[in-house]
Amino acid sequence: MKVLGVKAMMRRIPTLAFLMIALAATALSGCDQPDRTIVIVADDMEFRGGNPLLKANPGERVRLIFKNEAKGIIHEISIPQLKVKSERLMPGEEQVLNFIVPKDGGEFEY
Repeated sequence: MKVLGVKAMMRRIPTLAFLMIALAATALSGCDQPDRTIVIVADDMEFRGGNPLLKANPGERVRLIFKNEAKGIIHEISIPQLKVKSERLMPGEEQVLNFIVPKDGGEFEY
């Protein structure tokens, strides 16, 4: 077995630190990944497909992409039971809202 000198060990510290940071970043990167992505589009005076219920399971991580494709109308979306509310979006804008469904889960009106 080869014993490294102090200088050789000091040269390897940056490489080891980089590998540790990369490993930690890889392990943590999955924490924010949604279980499901939902896209809701506002078009004219309604949401495409009407105003359906959002069905979600308890503990589910949801990424909601809200798009305003209406011409000349400002839109926002609110799901009060989940305490989720978008900003007021100008035509052509979109916003991503991330949330975790509470333990009771179920159906939520918007």
